[in-house]
Amino acid sequence: MISIPSVQSTSTNLVATLSDVSLDPDLDGIQYDFDWFVKRDGESSFSLFRDGVLSPSINSQINDTDTAPDDEWYVVVTPHDDEEAGTAASTQSTPTQIVLGGVEPSFISLSVSPTTVTLGEPVSATGQIFPAPQAGASITFGSVTPSGVSLDNLPQGFEISSNSYNTNFVPTEASEGRGDWSMTASWPGDNTFTSATSDVASFTVLKTQPSLSLELSASSAGRPFSNLTATVAFG
Repeated sequence: MISIPSVQSTSTNLVATLSDVSLDPDLDGIQYDFDWFVKRDGESSFSLFRDGVLSPSINSQINDTDTAPDDEWYVVVTPHDDEEAGTAASTQSTPTQIVLGGVEPSFISLSVSPTTVTLGEPVSATGQIFPAPQAGASITFGSVTPSGVSLDNLPQGFEISSNSYNTNFVPTEASEGRGDWSMTASWPGDNTFTSATSDVASFTVLKTQPSLSLELSASSAGRPFSNLTATVAFG
């Protein structure tokens, strides 16, 4: 039997271990051949990554520097003795999925307030990561404007000292008469927890309403107002 994790972090070596290993009936020394296969993100099939060499070790590993997020790996183990290859006893593991960060699941929330503002007014984005990550976790945001433009820096990402966060930002265009703004918050995970992205939060940005003011003045109060002037200001 082959013990191999179903999910593994990019920060940890991927290790396969044999169990329930029995002695050879005629007491020949048994060696094992670990052949590793990988399917990278976007590829349709597995390919041989490492053709194993015979060794009495019941462990084999792929270094974390050789894995990448969304990889799938499996290993085929074939025992050999001094007489003949044990091809019929070859065993293939189930695939392992490689993820960024740790392997314990995490969650991140996001809420925006207020959900309706006028162009030029700030919006507050708040949320938290659960379970609490190590200090110094980074938060990034992704926003989509009403015109369909994706922004990766509105609001700006930053590091947090606890599991909660709060930031203010000013939307750059009105959504009145078009679709709402939408945004998500993400964090990359750490050596314990997986990365996570929040549900989408939406908000409406109203157009700025123009204002008109009129000031009247006269050099004297007598009639007719021959020196009357009027000043109109648009705001």
